[in-house]
Amino acid sequence: MTGDVDMWRWTMRIFVVLGAFLIVAALSGATYQWLATRKELAATPPPGHLVDIGAYRLHLWCTGDGAPAVILDTGLGGSSADWGFVQPDVARFTRACSYDRAGMGYSDPGPSPRTARRIASELAELLVRSGIGGPVVLVGASIAGFDVRVFASDHPERAAGLVLVDASHEDQAHEVPQMARFVPLLSTIGVLRLFGVSFGQRIESLAPAARQFARATSFRPAGYQTAADEIIHIR
Repeated sequence: MTGDVDMWRWTMRIFVVLGAFLIVAALSGATYQWLATRKELAATPPPGHLVDIGAYRLHLWCTGDGAPAVILDTGLGGSSADWGFVQPDVARFTRACSYDRAGMGYSDPGPSPRTARRIASELAELLVRSGIGGPVVLVGASIAGFDVRVFASDHPERAAGLVLVDASHEDQAHEVPQMARFVPLLSTIGVLRLFGVSFGQRIESLAPAARQFARATSFRPAGYQTAADEIIHIR
């Protein structure tokens, strides 16, 4: 009987020590994540400007002149830096604007859930606040293809055309990985940064001039959390 009690006590001590270790590790990781994110963003300002659309700001980067403007919206976990090869070519003949959806890249986090309808509404407000008038050509890659389709449906007078690049669709909702639900926690405590796990961007494949911006934003907890929210609510 005494042996059983001693074993139980040792087992509880082990669990207490492990629990304390995990708490300290999580707090240390979260602190490191916060400090590293602040340092990266301070060292590399956004290439465009932050547009206030109400309670938060979206990053918009426009180059070139002409109409209709071409609005470039990237895929899951990406940012405006993804268009580093494409935007300069488009800007040769018209105005080309890439932007970061709320929570992605340099943009402030937006309200949840991150549905396509909410994202389309934010884009419409961004165009108004930034003075981009008239119909625009919307280019949506991956999950953004769904977003620009909803924009064109809700704001047909603003859509001069759609370009879908390997676009997502509603039927993919059942393919959402369960791991996506744990991404916000793992990003906040620095686990994903520790292992170099970027949700969407492969930095070395981007245009050289855009890589610095991707490096500065790829490990933001808001980006991971937003990407997980978007994929969970792809419908």
